[in-house]
Amino acid sequence: MKERSEKYDLLKIIAEVLVVIGHVTAMYSATSAIPQAVSSTLLSSTYKAVGAGVMPLFMCLSGAVYNYCIGAGKYNNRLRFLGGKFLRLMLPYYFFSICTVAPVVVGLNIVYYDFPQFLLRGTLMAGYTRHLWYIISLFSIFILCAVFRNTLQKCPPVILLAVFSVISFYSARLNTSVFQVHQTTYYLLYFYVGMLVDRYWDGFFGIIRRGRHVFFAAGIAAVVYYTLYSEIKYIAAFGFILAGFSLAAMVNTEKASGNRLYEMLRRDSFGVYLFHPMMLYLLYYRLRGEVLNPYIWGVLSMTGVYIASVALSELFRCLGLGLLLGEKPEKVRSREESSEKLP
Repeated sequence: MKERSEKYDLLKIIAEVLVVIGHVTAMYSATSAIPQAVSSTLLSSTYKAVGAGVMPLFMCLSGAVYNYCIGAGKYNNRLRFLGGKFLRLMLPYYFFSICTVAPVVVGLNIVYYDFPQFLLRGTLMAGYTRHLWYIISLFSIFILCAVFRNTLQKCPPVILLAVFSVISFYSARLNTSVFQVHQTTYYLLYFYVGMLVDRYWDGFFGIIRRGRHVFFAAGIAAVVYYTLYSEIKYIAAFGFILAGFSLAAMVNTEKASGNRLYEMLRRDSFGVYLFHPMMLYLLYYRLRGEVLNPYIWGVLSMTGVYIASVALSELFRCLGLGLLLGEKPEKVRSREESSEKLP
């Protein structure tokens, strides 16, 4: 189980780096919230690929970690489980939505709401959450997991895969973004796929490990095909998932886990996710009229906001504000560590 946990940590870092790349390249796409003076077909195509594939990988990883915790005997008390997830997900959501997203998108006139309207429609009703939609969707899925836990564990996977595939396919027809229902119904499929990956880990990862180079190439090929020739997002989604796990099979995580930089990136991945988008908004709003090389500035901005996000995450932790980064309260962590030492 240790190797499995290490692979999940590595995938979390990979996925977060891809999220930052996606948000940077989005600035040079036709749908950018802050259009730039210079466009780039390559960066726009990169955004198309990453935008379609990285969050399915993230949601798949979330499902795998959830099933891993179930297998470790956690989450038996459903109310305590939901209470813990509310604290670690919704508290960061409300803090960052009110203190970072609202001031930036309202202040830069990215939305047509004033501040009170945004707090109602954007934050409380979760209708305009920007990058924080993932938190709302993940918490909604956790509610479903608590309610239908027995069904998820006992129902034949083929039946649930068919059901979730149909729900995912028709999610686009839900003409509402309130509480991110359309996102939740779309990504539920990938969350369950992640649960199955963990449930059948030995067989799944054994196959991936033996053919890791072939599977990695196949995953990349699927992403490239989607980017150039298709509009079917599922191609890129499962391409990213296949390539991600194949890449994890190539890396010696046992050696990497002892590296201080690697440990910091693992620890601060959620903090990077929370901090970096609004930094990019402020930066690219300032640069919106400048004719700058998109590749040089893309790399510089991605590196800069990543480092700044890690630094802010470490600062919050030093100030005792780790709870705002989704971390467990110190008393709870100490109690769990003590229980783990018991025979």
